[in-house]
Amino acid sequence: MSHRPRRTPGVVRIATKQIRADPVVSLLLAALVLILSLVATVGPRLLTDMNSRQVDYTFSDLSVLQRDVASTTIAPLAYLNVTSDGVEFSDADQTWARVNAGLERIRLDESEPLRTLLEPGRFYIDVDQLAVAPNDPDSDISQIRLQYRVDPALPQIATLVEGNWPVAHLPLNEFAVGGSDGAVLVTTDSEIEIALSQDAAEQLHWEVGEVRDVPGAAQTRLSGTYEPIDPLDTHWSHSPYAPELATFFDADRGTEATAAAYLAPNNPGVVRPGSTRTFKLWYPLDASNVPGDDVASLRAQLGGMTAGESVVIAEGEDPQEVSGNGVPPDGFIEAGMTARFTTELFEPLDALVAQQRTTTSLAAVVAAGPAGVALAVLAPGAQLIVTRRRPTLTLAEARGGSRGQVRGLLMAEGALIGLPAAAVGYLLAGIIIAPLTPWPWPALLVAGLIGACPMLALGLARTPGAQTQSRSDLGAAQGKYRVLVETIVLALAALAVWRLLDRGLVSQSSGFDPLVAATPALLALAFGVLTLRLLPVPLRVMTARLHAGGVSPVPRRGQGSA
Repeated sequence: MSHRPRRTPGVVRIATKQIRADPVVSLLLAALVLILSLVATVGPRLLTDMNSRQVDYTFSDLSVLQRDVASTTIAPLAYLNVTSDGVEFSDADQTWARVNAGLERIRLDESEPLRTLLEPGRFYIDVDQLAVAPNDPDSDISQIRLQYRVDPALPQIATLVEGNWPVAHLPLNEFAVGGSDGAVLVTTDSEIEIALSQDAAEQLHWEVGEVRDVPGAAQTRLSGTYEPIDPLDTHWSHSPYAPELATFFDADRGTEATAAAYLAPNNPGVVRPGSTRTFKLWYPLDASNVPGDDVASLRAQLGGMTAGESVVIAEGEDPQEVSGNGVPPDGFIEAGMTARFTTELFEPLDALVAQQRTTTSLAAVVAAGPAGVALAVLAPGAQLIVTRRRPTLTLAEARGGSRGQVRGLLMAEGALIGLPAAAVGYLLAGIIIAPLTPWPWPALLVAGLIGACPMLALGLARTPGAQTQSRSDLGAAQGKYRVLVETIVLALAALAVWRLLDRGLVSQSSGFDPLVAATPALLALAFGVLTLRLLPVPLRVMTARLHAGGVSPVPRRGQGSA
């Protein structure tokens, strides 16, 4: 009769059997780990969601001009080096290719989250100052001012109501003809075509196709009228006098009106010799997507972007690179172009950073106490499990099990207790916060660390062998270690209080403040140490007085009540 050798059960199987035999304490520790994992995962995300809502609420009160990152810069006009008349300009994308490329390069050079929050840059060009135009006798407006403007995006944000979009042709009012003796300035009297809003054309009684002679500029023909496709488009907020006619009543001079007179989108910005071109550049900022936990980073990145000048077109770029029709495809910018961007977001962002810092610090202080107590319960809970497992562990050591094998058995039991419970807490947290924010990877790491706490606590607990083999003459050494630990705790608590009183509750950094969160816990530990050290003194005095009075504080064995 053959006997098959019995397979030795593995560590996990033994640990599972121990849990099933005595599950009460293990289940309590598992419930504690589940709660800690759930709170540690949900808490920070709820706080971030609250901060994001606060950002949306704050930014909703700001106007577009306050939110967006904008700049105003003057760029000189390079003379057109052409040799023939009547050449049509290239399209707007080609005319302004270098400006668009420069704006996109500036945006992409920014770090996250600012890079994503900034939408592609936009711009238009105001040409010269406001020009006074003659008025129609039938109009009740006393004076008309025209702001000549070039906006490459006009056909995309407005719809044509009547007529046609303006067209730019050569010769213009100013260009240069190349020759052996150098460039010669040539001035012509060609017409300038413009587009007005339908509202402005009606109030000014300016018919499509009508030409008016604007003093100091050139004869101006109204080629067409437009209406905004979306009047709420933020582009119009940056474009004064554009959606409709702007009027102002003066008691002495009557009603004055100002209208944006749009030139052809591919016009380089010329209405007369020596035209001045003022570039209005801006990046729309998508305030609805500002993450609540990146407000401080956004504030710092905006500060860096607005601290100095940004190069839109470098000076080394050649403006005379020409297209097939002999016209420079670069906006005719001669010596480079820089812009200094500004925004009015700094004050609201500073207020948000201060609010979030205070909220985070208070949340950390509130959570530090219960979290510390919960983690502190793990140590006696682990020791209680070891005590309940004493017969099994003692038998294992008596049969030749090493100290490492016994601890490995305990750590396996801790892993079976903590890791599944932490996973359940993590999954429950996902059900709660999934509609709020995406899952960050640190949440999984925190849940894993919490799940490993029972394993570490059981691995560090005193096994039966360590307890029976401990020497009585080591009490002095253990007392020294206790004094050292207590001294460190008291020193850290005193240092934290001193630093907090010296610095104040509000730090210069943003977000979580470790000092504010750790000080209450250190004070609690310090008072606990002082209580354990000082409480025996009055107890001994009281006991001595009771003995001196003939009263025994503890009834002796065999004594009963009278």
